[in-house]
Amino acid sequence: MASQLASTSFPYAHLYGTSETTPAQPRTGLMITGSVLGAAIGATYGIFKGQSVRSACTGGMIGAASMGILTTGSMAYADAKKTAARPPVVTLKVPIGPRTSTVSPADADQDRDAENDAPDDIAPGQSYELYRPPPETWDGRLTELLRIANCREVVKVYTNPDLYLNHEYRVVTEAEKVRSKLQTTLKDALQQQKVIAIEAADPHSKYQKFEGLSTQFLANPDKEPCEFMPIRSGQSELPNTAWANTKGRRKRNEDVITTGKLPYQLNGITYTADMLAVFDGHRGGRCAQIVGISLPGHIQDRLHQYCDDKHRLAGIWNALKIGFVDASLAIKEHPEGQISGTAAAMAMKIDNSLWAANTGDSRIILVKGDGQVMQLTEDAKPDNGKFVSSIEKRESNVLFGWDGILRVGGQLSVARTLGNGDQRGHTARPKITRLDGDSYNNFEGCTLLVVSDGVCDYATSDQIGKLAHIMRAWGYSPEKVSRTLTDLILQAGPDNEDSLFPDNTTVVTSFIG
Repeated sequence: MASQLASTSFPYAHLYGTSETTPAQPRTGLMITGSVLGAAIGATYGIFKGQSVRSACTGGMIGAASMGILTTGSMAYADAKKTAARPPVVTLKVPIGPRTSTVSPADADQDRDAENDAPDDIAPGQSYELYRPPPETWDGRLTELLRIANCREVVKVYTNPDLYLNHEYRVVTEAEKVRSKLQTTLKDALQQQKVIAIEAADPHSKYQKFEGLSTQFLANPDKEPCEFMPIRSGQSELPNTAWANTKGRRKRNEDVITTGKLPYQLNGITYTADMLAVFDGHRGGRCAQIVGISLPGHIQDRLHQYCDDKHRLAGIWNALKIGFVDASLAIKEHPEGQISGTAAAMAMKIDNSLWAANTGDSRIILVKGDGQVMQLTEDAKPDNGKFVSSIEKRESNVLFGWDGILRVGGQLSVARTLGNGDQRGHTARPKITRLDGDSYNNFEGCTLLVVSDGVCDYATSDQIGKLAHIMRAWGYSPEKVSRTLTDLILQAGPDNEDSLFPDNTTVVTSFIG
């Protein structure tokens, strides 16, 4: 199915994605077929019974009408049954896109018993953060809707929606606790990078084909690229930043790229964060498109809410956590978010720090000026034991799916995702890492890569990071780096044209220093 590039203009970012259409159901054909079949049966019966042309015509008309009515009734019954099985569209109106809303969060990351009694007038940044705006404001109405009845409409698949929302909207106010979490998450990501590198060293691993293609490319970089599938690419409004994308052998392209500048206010002063994000949709690409547009606005709101001079570290961390949840809750209200969802990998450069937030199995990679590769995100997969407790807390478990792969509830292949309102077990809270520019020479000579899982299926973080570093040293532009990596991934996929792989593939390259 053909996919076309779509863009939207909002003040802080550009979104690149795809559009898709659904073919109309052949209802008219079914009715005609049923009527013709009925006419044939009726005419045959008329001839057999009355042995005359008149009897045949009469029988044909009666048969055609009967079969037409029967076919129409069967389709109506099937539609009614399908509608009954579909999760109902909720009535809670959460605006999608840039807006200001405050949803009451729980107060601590783990233990919540004391926080429930926090006073209403606690200021942001203190030991408790419980926001209850006046009921007469829109924020207040939204808060009450989510806290009381209608939250069950958005998350009604859960037996205890309040408990679910408490898990999602917990915040951490202590800077040391946030710093510890950031270090642990980065350690886990680097550990996964090492494990995959060891796996790639096996001569029979799936990564060996890309290794061979990389060697050939380095030996003959002037050879024309293969590009047996169309590759699209473009420049971002961010300096030295570009992207490339292909749908691979899939019928539709469900990857969406959002890049740009995100302004936010702190103590009346406007700051700007550079943002790169890849959204990998599943069960359709529309959810990824909507979240690609709305997520920056939710994060912008939360940065304004949580950050101040004394609580900048914890404020940014909470803004990313809760901003993702806001976007997920909003898309669940939308019909597209009832059945479809999206993973998200977002990198943001705020002040002199680089933040990486991830749900799903897309990846964010930093290549230092000396060529050292750092994987900043860990794939959130159900087969990773670290995510099992989170899945079970949200009333699901890990089961083998139809394809023999471990999935959340036997359905979702990622442990963390936005949307998927008809599924339990997953969360939109991203895993977050942070690098301080002061410890990395202000990112001098660094290259940032944000890639979808179509890249990670056939190449390790080390392989694509080292290749990107060499191409940059050769003078390649970010767009040429992105296109070259995408082309090599296409070649690394299966040779079988009937295969569904390679998957949608996206590479965003930014020379951040």
